[in-house]
Amino acid sequence: MLSDYIVTSALKDYPIHTIKIDKKFVDDLFQDQRSKALFDGIVYLAKKLNLTIIIEGIEDLPTLNLVTKHNEVKIQGYYFYKPMSQKEFEELFV
Repeated sequence: MLSDYIVTSALKDYPIHTIKIDKKFVDDLFQDQRSKALFDGIVYLAKKLNLTIIIEGIEDLPTLNLVTKHNEVKIQGYYFYKPMSQKEFEELFV
């Protein structure tokens, strides 16, 4: 069954510069060893390939502390701000 396989040739054959780690991995970091191992492996591989790493789904301080142990990653999530319109962003930051 095709859904049982991950096509990893994309990492080699396509001009990928950034990898984004899905919130599904982050949600289970404290409860599931497999998720933690996959997360750590993805970060390790991305660093070896000199990819920019974006980690999504940071919603609390313990998760922030855990993922920032990996240097040179970009993070996003509700811990910082909920999604907002451009106007709201400009009112806050410009």
